[in-house]
Amino acid sequence: MFTWINPVHAQSYTANFTSAPGFTAYPGVPSWIQTAEITLGGVAYQVINSGNGGWAHSATGGNGNSANIKYVTAATSIITIKRTDNANFTFFGAWLKYTNYTSGYTAPWMTVTYNGSTAAMETYNANTTVTLTTTAVVSSVDIMISGLNTLYFDDLIVGPAPPTVSTSAINQFTHSSLLAGGNVSTDGGSSVTERGIVYNTTGTPTIASNKVVIGSGTGSFSQSITGLSASTTYYVRAFATSSVGTGY
Repeated sequence: MFTWINPVHAQSYTANFTSAPGFTAYPGVPSWIQTAEITLGGVAYQVINSGNGGWAHSATGGNGNSANIKYVTAATSIITIKRTDNANFTFFGAWLKYTNYTSGYTAPWMTVTYNGSTAAMETYNANTTVTLTTTAVVSSVDIMISGLNTLYFDDLIVGPAPPTVSTSAINQFTHSSLLAGGNVSTDGGSSVTERGIVYNTTGTPTIASNKVVIGSGTGSFSQSITGLSASTTYYVRAFATSSVGTGY
């Protein structure tokens, strides 16, 4: 579990599908184009459909009648957006235009779930154009469309996530010092420039509190913190900072 401090300017990359992405067929019967794969900022992302029919590259129909990827089916379908390595990423938005078969299907006609995030689920009406604008650090995004007929998908905006970091148990301490550390398990797709420990006496310390820098990059780290006061409660947690933000 990590807390993200949102930077003023986050890195983001947009797939506008001017050229066709890589397409991969469902590895079974029937065969349809299940996965579209795009590399953005050096990271491979997938847009996966769950039903019959399949993706195709379309020169028109997208945002401003631009190029896009198009999906035609006749069933309730889930569109999943994820990294191929299943790491967290920052979702910034996407553009969708869709039509529904409303006879025999029920609302909500489109539901968006931001997996791994506290962002609220979103629901939308039938036969409409939607620009998703929720910014969230996610493991994946699921877009379920009830009775989907045709979907035009364009302007996918994603970026790296803040680092994922955990705090190690404190098991060596004296009246004036303690040994603290943590582990940066993933860098989120952007190099960790600073990692270490933050602490205070009021709770939920941040990099604006007392900060002890213990190197950079991923992996485990620890260091002794000295000069503490006896009979005082200290709150300690690990942090890691990249160009995207700081994770705790």
